[in-house]
Amino acid sequence: MSTDDADRPLTRAELRARRAAEEAADAVEPATPEQPSAPELASAPEVTATEVAAPEAARAAEAPAAPGVPAVPPADEPVTRSAAPAEVFDRAPGPRRTPNGGSDPSPILVNAPEAEVDLSPVPAAEAVTSTDAEPVVDGVVGDASSGPRLEAPEWQPHPSPAPSARRRRFPLVLGAVIGVLVVVVATFGVITLLQGPRISGVKIDAQSAIDASGTRMIITASQPLAKVDPKQVSVSPQAPFTVDTSGRNLGIRFTVPLDDDTNYTVTVKDATGTDKQRQSTLQASFQTPKSTIFLLQRKAKGDDTIFITDLGGKNAVPVVQHAKIDDFRATADHLVVATEKDGISELLVMDRKGKNQRELKLPGPGFLSNLQISERGNLVGYTFTDKGISATSGRASILVTQSLTGDGEP
Repeated sequence: MSTDDADRPLTRAELRARRAAEEAADAVEPATPEQPSAPELASAPEVTATEVAAPEAARAAEAPAAPGVPAVPPADEPVTRSAAPAEVFDRAPGPRRTPNGGSDPSPILVNAPEAEVDLSPVPAAEAVTSTDAEPVVDGVVGDASSGPRLEAPEWQPHPSPAPSARRRRFPLVLGAVIGVLVVVVATFGVITLLQGPRISGVKIDAQSAIDASGTRMIITASQPLAKVDPKQVSVSPQAPFTVDTSGRNLGIRFTVPLDDDTNYTVTVKDATGTDKQRQSTLQASFQTPKSTIFLLQRKAKGDDTIFITDLGGKNAVPVVQHAKIDDFRATADHLVVATEKDGISELLVMDRKGKNQRELKLPGPGFLSNLQISERGNLVGYTFTDKGISATSGRASILVTQSLTGDGEP
């Protein structure tokens, strides 16, 4: 039987090859070929269905089988085709030949016995399973037999940023606090103006008040004061004083030393501010300390000693000891002592407890006498005589003053 015979029955291998070719054509869509024009169709040679199918079957037979799909053995017996016509489209571009020698663009009809066509489906390839592959953990292939399988760490969400409500709340709280402070200050200011002057501070050196005259007491008011007349001020127990006014300060100067261990009360009646609209009474009190005195005890054998004691003399405490003490003077803060060493005078300054002792520089080697001290000027004075004085040379009984701090030359 000639292979060019259109009525030749197709073998099972040819049918399977044709089916495989059709499935391959469906899987990979070729680019749409350009349609030939009418003159090209007329001049193209005539191609039969057998000529089209034969090359395709040969290529399918030569193509390697898909992996995992078993090859189909060729059939020993030919497959008969049904007598019913089956449409077969020529896949090659161009016109097809007809039995009359012309070109027919219609599809080719192939007669095949309908009842005996084997249309059983080709068995699908079995899935290839293998346990030899190494497990994949986080994109890295590992040996399953080398150890337990590593699991990826549990996903944790990124911590969300702190809410910005707290940041927005801070300016509001700050503004509220400032507002409250402004209201409080304004309220106190209004109350102060409505009530008149009030005492905001008192300053006095009570120790100096019993040691010397001229001690000044300063009363500070809550607002500037109008001038205060001495008749508006009273002191109890009674003591002489003078009055001066400067802004918010009212000064009361005591012209005599005050008594020790006494409570003094100062009262200012009808005190007004500079607006003179509202009056008030100012009253302040202070306590003077117990009076103490310094006593010098000289000894024929041994050191001389200066004691500090109360007026009863029962609680004497030694402050300074020296081989020879000539004289001393005391202030509210300092104790000045004139001593003698190797026939030459020395001048020592210390606090009232005998501590922080230092020596003041004299004009030269000699002797001092008539020691005096100025508490307010913080100065010490004395008369000085040179050691080697003669009728023609040396200084005799000159007046010397110098600072208690030791600054500068005497």
